[in-house]
Amino acid sequence: MSYYSPEEYELLRLARILGGTSKVKELLQTMKNNNVNVDALLDYLKNTGYKVPSPLESKIKDLEKRVSILEGKPPSPPVTPPQPPPTPPKGEGAKRARIGEITPRNGYRLPILETLVEMGGRAKVSEVLNKVFNKMKDQLKPKDIEKLPSGISIRWENRAQWERLRLINEGYLKKDSPRGIWEITDAGKKLYENLKGQG
Repeated sequence: MSYYSPEEYELLRLARILGGTSKVKELLQTMKNNNVNVDALLDYLKNTGYKVPSPLESKIKDLEKRVSILEGKPPSPPVTPPQPPPTPPKGEGAKRARIGEITPRNGYRLPILETLVEMGGRAKVSEVLNKVFNKMKDQLKPKDIEKLPSGISIRWENRAQWERLRLINEGYLKKDSPRGIWEITDAGKKLYENLKGQG
């Protein structure tokens, strides 16, 4: 009966996931042919904003060494390719907003609740966001309508989505609504009446 070290077991598990040891070797060979070592790959990923967990980092480095040893080669010192120039931030609103430059997240609370009440208690996300925008367009600040640094979404929409999550966690919106649908709860209707009465 043979026993594997934790490192050998990890290598075998990865090989199984990738489709065999030949796939692991192929991946490492491709990286080597292109003068890409693990450190350079991790640095590149970090520069693009990708967060690599440190245990994964060490496992990848250790895996590279183990494969070299299994192939009968001593681990070679890493060859660092020239670093690519940093990519410019995406979108117009690439800079992080400061306090006061954007509408506070709780500013979306009443418009979201009010929209859902007006729409009969439930509606599609796009419809809710369109109505929320129309209610808030005069009070949104210039940074609210810029894209986030990721370039993926517009800041005010992102903040409205986060406020929706908070409303769900507090029991004011339904947790088990169908995908793409927002629904208000009875508690949410009461909160809406209270907030409307304060305004």
